[in-house]
Amino acid sequence: MRVGVYQYDEKVSPSLACDRAKLACDQAKKQPEQSWCLYTSAMQEKEELKQYLIDHLDEAIEKHYLQVYYQPVIRTLTGRLCGAEDLIRSRASCHRATLFPSASCHRATLFPSLKR
Repeated sequence: MRVGVYQYDEKVSPSLACDRAKLACDQAKKQPEQSWCLYTSAMQEKEELKQYLIDHLDEAIEKHYLQVYYQPVIRTLTGRLCGAEDLIRSRASCHRATLFPSASCHRATLFPSLKR
């Protein structure tokens, strides 16, 4: 079981507090050695960037703001090439450092435009 913890603030609505606890819980699921995770503002910033990229994906494709890179995958037992991992980097100046594996973008659900 994983738990997301948000330290409640009276200025924050209960709905937003629950959303923040869920972000922390989602982060805890990514860290198998931890059973709980405390919400940080960095989690919210990462989530907002993710949503921005989703909302503006079609525009980024149309304006050629995305660059695909292929990284070789080497089998450690043989030292031979066994495949490639594709990564996408944004060329837009405000998100130039953003690099994410396209497989983790759930092409079919989050980013159907990447199929084109």
